[in-house]
Amino acid sequence: MRANWIVRIILIACLIEGSAYLGLQLLERLSGLKYKPMNELSERHAESLVSFLDGRTGSIRYSPTLGWTVAEDSENRRNQINSSGIRSRTDYSLSTPSNVLRVTTFGDSFTFGDEVKNEETWQAVIEHETTALEVLNFGVSGFGLDQTYLRYMKYGEQFDAQIVFIGFMSENIFRNVSRYRPFYFSETGLPFGKPRFTLTGEGISLLENPFPSKDEYLALLENPRKVLPQAGKNDYYYGQGYEVGPADWLATVRLIKMVYTQVKRSAFSDNILVDGTYNIGSEAFRVTHRIFDLFYSQVKQNSESPMILLFPAHIDVVNYRNTGTTRYSPLTSYFDSNAYAYIDLIGAFTDSDTVYDLDELYGKIHYSPFGNRLIADYIMQRLRSEFPEFSDELSVKSGEGSNALH
Repeated sequence: MRANWIVRIILIACLIEGSAYLGLQLLERLSGLKYKPMNELSERHAESLVSFLDGRTGSIRYSPTLGWTVAEDSENRRNQINSSGIRSRTDYSLSTPSNVLRVTTFGDSFTFGDEVKNEETWQAVIEHETTALEVLNFGVSGFGLDQTYLRYMKYGEQFDAQIVFIGFMSENIFRNVSRYRPFYFSETGLPFGKPRFTLTGEGISLLENPFPSKDEYLALLENPRKVLPQAGKNDYYYGQGYEVGPADWLATVRLIKMVYTQVKRSAFSDNILVDGTYNIGSEAFRVTHRIFDLFYSQVKQNSESPMILLFPAHIDVVNYRNTGTTRYSPLTSYFDSNAYAYIDLIGAFTDSDTVYDLDELYGKIHYSPFGNRLIADYIMQRLRSEFPEFSDELSVKSGEGSNALH
């Protein structure tokens, strides 16, 4: 009798374990969910870090303050970075030349212009349209608004400018509560730490990069289960995940952890999105608008004119066409209430009578060369209306001008 019970228990355990294993396979196939503990370093990210430590990172280099940045004096098939870390084949003087209106642009890959050549970025298109403008591209792929602000603080005060564009792509809000990029985006090609701001009373406080030297990355490679929990402190995403446990060799345990995590996230009151729109009560939204407050104020203190550029992602264009709104609409409402100057670039794709196919506007993720030209044209139109004191300079054309786009 005892032997029969033992056999039954083993069979039931095997059945449960087999079902759990099949459940894991179905989760991955149907929703892309995989078993990914927060305190474990993937093989791919470990290889990337080794390449990074060996100096084989191409156009990206380590930054102790920003986490990463563009490599100065670097070049690849599409991108050329000058000696000042600006995306350009030529160098710019620190002071603005006479009879030139200078615009500096800061932001992430939508500012940098991923997926297009130097001469196809919206900045280069604007420069080509008029001899009266210099548009300096300080964008860095993968940046959050926090890193963008800190990069401005380093370079914005070095390079004289009349107008400063603060670039923000709608997905950036998620990055502003992260300290280690893979916690947020496990498929990233940038497995690096970054600084972030936290809420303090009515203001914000800076938490520096958790990897302030390359030695910390060596320690990460040697003992990720010790280092990653430290990097996870004050990281929004680390607390929403799970860690490696002694029983994780069981498919049942792995499945329970994954399902529980998804349930917990869906019920979490501080979710960044609610019904597909920015949640104004979330930490991410409050941190984001306070960084904008700080950024906007600092630009004005430097006697420059701030202008926020809102870059719509693919999903924003789809939602706007279907519902007439975007997920970042609470942010534009905040800008309106504070009289912040901004350009919502959704208009570049939706204000005309022409309904552009999304494949015309985007490459894989970022804007196509045609999308960049539409963005450039829209920005020029808004600059003339938002900065009438510069209207004469902005009307000086070197070629066919923006009408060549239509």
